[in-house]
Amino acid sequence: MVVRRKYRVQGFKDGGAVPIADIAAAEPVLVPSADVTPPPASEVSPVDETDQVFKRAIEAQRNAELMQREAAQQRRQPTLEEVVEAIPGLSNHKRRMIMEHPELLEPERADIARRAHAEALQAGIEDDTLEMDQHLLASLAKADQQRHRLNQGAKAVSAPPPTPEIERAVQELDREVSALQETIPIERAPERAQPVYPPIARTSRMPITAPVSRDVPSYSGQQIISDRGKITLTAEERDIARRSFTDPRMSNEEKERSYGMQKLKLARMRADGTYPERERG
Repeated sequence: MVVRRKYRVQGFKDGGAVPIADIAAAEPVLVPSADVTPPPASEVSPVDETDQVFKRAIEAQRNAELMQREAAQQRRQPTLEEVVEAIPGLSNHKRRMIMEHPELLEPERADIARRAHAEALQAGIEDDTLEMDQHLLASLAKADQQRHRLNQGAKAVSAPPPTPEIERAVQELDREVSALQETIPIERAPERAQPVYPPIARTSRMPITAPVSRDVPSYSGQQIISDRGKITLTAEERDIARRSFTDPRMSNEEKERSYGMQKLKLARMRADGTYPERERG
């Protein structure tokens, strides 16, 4: 009996063909899954990265504003009420006094008020009274006046010395003011105290022999007659006389007459030697 060998299909190892069914069974089947691994960081979208930058900037700005508000609250200056309430040992009367006069909190003024308070107690003035308050305020006012005088004196000492030109100008002005200082009382005197002079009598000149005149030579002017002589004002002197007197009740003639009388008086003082030495040129 002949036994037949069972035929075996050659496999891939033996160089034979591989059945399609075996290939399909060997390939894995891809099944969709919800757990998807995110792409690496290098593959993040530029738009998402820009959004993250803006978010971090906004958060940093908020933190900075919060820190500024906290620092401002810490730096807040206390109010006057808080300062007064924080001073230990103050009576209600003294608290009201400081609230009405907050300058008492200044270090220098506080020292002055403290010394004045001790002096007042030694003098018998009762504490927390109106008399004590007035004494303290008067002491502060006196100290302010002394400080003002010291400051003015320091400014005067530190001022630069005047130049020779300024000194000469001041001396010249001093001489002019001194020459006209006698006219000021007449200008400011009441109307009833000013002398009333009669009008000048104008007479026709006759070719007769007359004594030597004391007139001041000038091309134009008005003669002012006094008890000891007469003087003629030039046009320039008449203009000065009208501008030197500001009394609206005086006429130009009265101003010229007053100026002439003072000029005569000045001439007599110079002739008699009674004119001050410092005013002589």
